[in-house]
Formats: sequence, C-alpha cells, structure tokens
Amino acid sequence: MSWQQLRDALQAWPGYELAAPDRGALFWAVGLLLVWGLLRWLFGQALPVARGAGQAAGGGWLSWLAPLPRLLRLLGLALLVLALLRPQMVRNSNERSVQSLDIFLALDLSGSMVTNDLMPSRVEAAKASLKQFVHGLSGDRVGLVVFAAKAFTQCPLTLDHGVVEQFIDQMQLGTVAIDGTALGDGLLMCVSHLAAEEGAKDKVVVLATDGRSNTGSDPMLAAQLAAEAGVRVYLVGMGRKGGALWRAPDGNVYRMEEPDEDLMTRMANATGGRYFRATDADGLRQIYEQIASLEKHDVKVKHHRDADEHFYPFLLAGALLLLAEALLRLRLRVSA
Repeated sequence: MSWQQLRDALQAWPGYELAAPDRGALFWAVGLLLVWGLLRWLFGQALPVARGAGQAAGGGWLSWLAPLPRLLRLLGLALLVLALLRPQMVRNSNERSVQSLDIFLALDLSGSMVTNDLMPSRVEAAKASLKQFVHGLSGDRVGLVVFAAKAFTQCPLTLDHGVVEQFIDQMQLGTVAIDGTALGDGLLMCVSHLAAEEGAKDKVVVLATDGRSNTGSDPMLAAQLAAEAGVRVYLVGMGRKGGALWRAPDGNVYRMEEPDEDLMTRMANATGGRYFRATDADGLRQIYEQIASLEKHDVKVKHHRDADEHFYPFLLAGALLLLAEALLRLRLRVSA
C-alpha cells in the first residue's frame, strides 16, 4: 500500500483529513520498526533489552513478556506520529451570493395587438414570451404593467413568479378600456414603482409595444426620468416590417402602423438599455432570451472550511503506551 493510499484510507475513515501529511515518512519509519519487532517476536527472537530479564526469571511466562516493552514503545511512537499528522474532522460549506434584480415587464394592450403577423396574435405571442422569461428568472422580483391609452399596474413587485405567470395569463385586449398607445405613461408607471424601492438592486424595465406613442406623457421625458432613477430600459418593437395587414370583423383590411424605432432606440440608449425588433413569434421569444442573458447575475461563492482537531486521542494513547512500556520494563527488571 502506498502512502497516498494509506492517507486516503485514513481520511475516509472516519472522515478525517490530515493537516500535516508531509510528515508521513515518520509514520512509515515507525511502522517498519513495528513490523520488525513483531517478526522477531513470532520467530522466538527475544529482544536484546529484555532477554536477560526473561532468562534470569528462568523462562516461563516472563520470557513471553520480554519483547512486549519494545512493541509497546513502537506502538506508542506510531500513535504519536499519527498525532503529528494532525487528523482533523473538516466541515466544508459554500455560501452563494447573488445580486438580484427588480424587473417590471410592461405590455401594450392596444387594439392593434390583435394582429396575427406574430402567430397566433401579437398579444398571445408576447404573453408566451413573457411567461418563458419569468420562468427562467431566479431570485428576482418581478412586476407587471399594462397600457393602452392609460397605464395600470397588473401586478406589483413579487418574488412569487407563479403568481406573475397567472397575471400574464389574465392579460386580455380590452383590459385597458380606452384604446391608444401611451408609451410614456407605461414606462413612467414602471419607473415610479422601481424608484420607490430602496437598496442597491439593479432595476430594469422590459417594455413591448407594436405602435407609436399617440397619447399621454412624452416618452423621451419618461426615459430621462428612468435614467435619473438608475433604471435600465429594454424596448421591444413588434410587427412585420412595412406594417402588417389586418382584416377587421367587418371585412375591411387595414395596414397597421409600425413601432417608432428611432424614438425607442433613443429611449433605450438614454438609460443604458437596448432596442429590439421582433417580426415574428420566434424572433420575439429569442429577444426575451437575449435580454435575460444580458441581465444574467454574477454568482459569488464563499467557501467556508471549519476544522476540528482530533490528534489529542492519538497523543494521549501514545503517551500511555510509552508509560506502560516504561513500567513493564521496570517490572521485568525487578522480577529479574
């Protein structure tokens, strides 16, 4: 058996680790002496120190005790060497530290979101992407805002992502009774909630719309206020390039307007965010995945190592064996 194998065996039973394995050569030296002593005993070779005592006693049981002092000494030394190797019981633990986010998701629920260039419709494609986005979050607080001509809070910030997904399912066209696209109001509603939260958390808004702002607050002013509040804004424009055609229930066909990409790009840049354009459902899903990757957290792992020293029993046992060896030698001399 190699020293490495012996070391592994000692560390596996009963869960010890050796704090000073570099002293293993001493252990082997004492071990060889112990084996040599055992062999001499088994083959009837009395140890020189004890031979006289055994012979003087006329043989008998004292002759069998003659090698014992040397063996006790070697065993004691072996235990002392084990103590020098410093066996320890080690407890390892890791502490994970994650910088969580406060995220508000905002969705346009104006009438044009019924258009089916993003199958099965813009609103349903957006809901599916939002649910997938929320499902992939961990440790982040999420809130929801919906807007058309007015903006409303659908769900306040919460760590319960299952509840957020239920609120996403409940989003329907007509939730906001007045039609229109109040892009600035939707962003301001998100920023007002995030600005009220204290702490050093990162604050993010992901806002999706398919149209141009035509009512409510100035969107660029809302972006500037977001930047001042330390809120990063990602904007997603939905809809086919050139505008999608939509057949109304009355049979008339309308061409839907496109998002104002220039305005939304400037809004995102003002806050340190980005603007994305989704022209189909799969592209929209990939955009939300990309945003999730951009906001991926740095996980800090702190390693704790607590060690309890267990060399005392070996030290005590070794000392007792050496004491027994000395007493036994004295007894043999007295008997002689």
